Amino acid sequence: MKLRRSGRNPILKPRGDDWEALAVFNCAAIERGSRIYLLYRAVGEYREYVSRLGYAVLDRELNLVERSSEPVFGPDVRLWEVSVEDPRLVEVEGEGRCT
Repeated sequence: MKLRRSGRNPILKPRGDDWEALAVFNCAAIERGSRIYLLYRAVGEYREYVSRLGYAVLDRELNLVERSSEPVFGPDVRLWEVSVEDPRLVEVEGEGRCT
C-alpha cells in the first residue's frame, strides 16, 4: 500500500463543546469496499484530559459520510486511567477487527 498525505488536512476537526471539542487525532483506519472506516481519539477537556474514541466513515475521496455524535468507547475510571489511547484496526482473515 502506498500512502500519500491529503492536501485537505485536517480531514477531521474538533467539534461541539463536549467530548471532542478540543482535539481529534491518532486515528486508526481500514478500507472496506468503497469506504474508509476510522476510529479516532478525541479530547473535550484538557484539565482532566479525558480522551475517548469516536467513529467516522469517509468515502475514497475523503469526504465525511458518517460521524458518531457520541463516543463509541471511553474509559471506565473504576478499571483504569481516565483516557483511552491510540486505537488500532486490523484485518484478520478478511474481517476487520478493533484492538
